[in-house]
Amino acid sequence: MPMATGDDPQCLEPLPEHAVGAPVGFIGHPATSWFRGPPASPRDMHIGMIAAAAKADDPDLTFQDIYYDLYGFAAPPDAAESPAVRARKAADYFGHKFTYNVFLAVKQRDRFVRFLRGKLVDQFELIGDYWPECVGVDHKPRIHNRAELFSAYRNVAICLNLYKGNAETGLNLRQFEVTAAGGFLLTYNMKELSRSFEIGKECVVFENERDLIDKIRYYLAHPAERVEIAMAGQRRALRDHLYSHRFAELLKRLKTSDLAAAPANGFGSEHS
Repeated sequence: MPMATGDDPQCLEPLPEHAVGAPVGFIGHPATSWFRGPPASPRDMHIGMIAAAAKADDPDLTFQDIYYDLYGFAAPPDAAESPAVRARKAADYFGHKFTYNVFLAVKQRDRFVRFLRGKLVDQFELIGDYWPECVGVDHKPRIHNRAELFSAYRNVAICLNLYKGNAETGLNLRQFEVTAAGGFLLTYNMKELSRSFEIGKECVVFENERDLIDKIRYYLAHPAERVEIAMAGQRRALRDHLYSHRFAELLKRLKTSDLAAAPANGFGSEHS
């Protein structure tokens, strides 16, 4: 099942056509702390960079596919091996994957923040921490209060969603938070998104820098259409994507699974 958001009381009033906040906003931190630390040796980065190159040409590949199957950099852990051997293999795997995750961080988040700061300057509101030391752009401090966070989603004309560096695929929490709050969601595209929202009617996606700036300009110039999409996204989120919906689905699946018939103590009837 996908992510969801809390059953908080949401503001159901229509969004104003002219937002009271910034034209475009993003709330979040840099997707990796790699750029704040000491430089890694080029040799240590090599396998991660190969994986990044393979991923760039074939987006359906995962790091695991590349590491074990495509290139055979190592044999996967085996249940017959000692815990020490399996732990060493896992450490090697995630050590190489860290460089790959840096690539994902830049690909899916950090590059777009740098791009929009250069293109939109003060018309782009960035809220979070660590941006100056990691990416070289200024920001406003993070928001800790949930009510203030949801208010920020609504008050910005276009609320941007970008993924963190460990997300090869899937959805994140922000898509469900923004829509439930009634904000207009413009999100970096992931293939699973269409299973939860109707793209173009309940949210909008972008693929690259040119597409991003074109979508921003279009929806800033068409506020009524932007508000209509935001309201449709909110209706969908409140109807299908709250935690209560996920818990209800989990209970439904448990009732129809073999687990529901198993004794609570995990033992057979002869031990009852």
